[in-house]
Amino acid sequence: MRVQILVGSLAAVFLITAGVIYATALLSSPHIHQHADLGAVAGRVLNTEGRPISGAEVCADRSKAPLGRRPCVLTDAKGRFQIKGLAPDTYMVSAAKEAEGYPPTDSIVYAMGLASSPQVEVYGQQTTADVMIFLGPRMTKLTGRVRDTSGTPIGNAQITLCRSDMPDKCNVTGLNKPDDEGAFELLAPPVPFTIEISAPGYRAWNYTSPSVKAAPSGPAPGAIKKLDVLLRRER
Repeated sequence: MRVQILVGSLAAVFLITAGVIYATALLSSPHIHQHADLGAVAGRVLNTEGRPISGAEVCADRSKAPLGRRPCVLTDAKGRFQIKGLAPDTYMVSAAKEAEGYPPTDSIVYAMGLASSPQVEVYGQQTTADVMIFLGPRMTKLTGRVRDTSGTPIGNAQITLCRSDMPDKCNVTGLNKPDDEGAFELLAPPVPFTIEISAPGYRAWNYTSPSVKAAPSGPAPGAIKKLDVLLRRER
């Protein structure tokens, strides 16, 4: 019995000592201090008429760490947002709601001088508030499906959209409608542009939008234009 009591007492002392050591290490961990030093940014997303946009995606890009996962949130019914857990630094805050025709405010491809992606300073244990992000005008939505000449959908196509006035400014993406094989959806810039759609083993398909001056009555902003893409196999 005395042996059992002694063993039990030693075990209790060991557990208590280990707990104290762990708690001390946890409190002295740099991650705890880093968490305490994190800040936030908050504000609203509005359209060109000053109306709040709900459901817009707002992201913060750290100037000193441009790569990696971007912290993003959605705006509420009044266009308000708050991104928490940001390390002190300078951030560019951008927004988009492509489902309704609003492209990312930080995209050069869609830039027309009306959208804004403000740069803000974030400080530890503080919220940088009243940040206003203005979305540009709504763009025409391009939809389509990529198929081969037999009508079979092609699921591994790549889409490259470039502005004609700045041919080195392009958006490159894959097919972005996973529930509909071969289907895609993207926004068209409000200036002439080109599209190239390619896939391994096929000739590239090219499209050039009409000139704005030549087609003043083209699709209105927010309209939908369908593209039928047929790729032919390389010989």
